Amino acid sequence: YFYLSSIVLNLVAIYFTGTRGAVLALAVGFVVLGGVYLFKEGVSGLLKKKTALSALGILAVMFLAVFLLAGKEGALQYTKRFTSASFSDGTVQTRILAAKSSWEGFLEHPFLGWGPENYNLVFDKYYNPKIYPTENWFDHAHNIIFDIATTMGIVGLATYLYLLGHVVWVEQKYARQTTGQFWVGALAVVLVLSYFI
Repeated sequence: YFYLSSIVLNLVAIYFTGTRGAVLALAVGFVVLGGVYLFKEGVSGLLKKKTALSALGILAVMFLAVFLLAGKEGALQYTKRFTSASFSDGTVQTRILAAKSSWEGFLEHPFLGWGPENYNLVFDKYYNPKIYPTENWFDHAHNIIFDIATTMGIVGLATYLYLLGHVVWVEQKYARQTTGQFWVGALAVVLVLSYFI
């Protein structure tokens, strides 16, 4: 009951805050987990078909609800943040500018970076006035790859990617080799993927 209530609470918070990255990660996670289910051996073909059709039906209803009712009064007014994303959006532009500043900072110290929690030095040195007045983080790059590459260099980025890759490798190995624990391992892999996204 605790886990179920936590999931519901988090889904409600993600929806009402309009956190597009979290919604994208959640959607990719569900798609990958559904793909694992549909291609897993031991699940009957009829059950796979029913599951696939049910998922398509749910997605179709959600798609229609979001795009036909987005922006109107009511609970679906919060969906406009998900349907209005574009490269001309102010928040997207500031992230692109922050990525350019991060890249310049990375090129200055490519191997060990500027040091953990020192992204603000890069932000100050390579500040682009076009970021103003849209809100942007000054202490992080708003992108984990650029953030780690800038603050910890190639060494830190390689270590970070190795850590995530190793967790995925161990969990998929656990899922295949441990009897009755396939879904525990598969879910762990999907959670790492969703976290990364």
